[in-house]
Amino acid sequence: MAFHFPLETVLNLRRSQERLEQNRLAALNRQFMDLARQLEVLELEKVAARERLRKELGEGLSGAEIGFHTLWEEAWKQRQILLTRRMAELEQRRRVQREVLDRARQGREILENLSSRQRLLALQTQARREQQQSDELFLLSRYVKREG
Repeated sequence: MAFHFPLETVLNLRRSQERLEQNRLAALNRQFMDLARQLEVLELEKVAARERLRKELGEGLSGAEIGFHTLWEEAWKQRQILLTRRMAELEQRRRVQREVLDRARQGREILENLSSRQRLLALQTQARREQQQSDELFLLSRYVKREG
């Protein structure tokens, strides 16, 4: 007789929930990495702009050009602050999502362990029943030989 776990549909639901939570965490990780790349590019732009400013200062700059560089640097700082804040918020969301994923994983593991134990118990019960039938047939055959 094939084993049937009565909570199989619940187990399948838990597996689906875990996959959903894994996908959500993966999406947050991708967003975080995208922000990290943006921050890295921003830093490279800053280094390049400062290098250009040094060159241009050596060649002589007008007040308007210096003002432009000052405005650009202020805009750069604002963008850096924004990206840093978004990364901090995203890191918090990732931490929470990891906890949600851990709970979903635990729920699935509990049901899988229960299923495994019930499957093992069913196999043991079936083995005992088969052994009992073998013993009864053996005893019956000895009785028939003795009486026969």
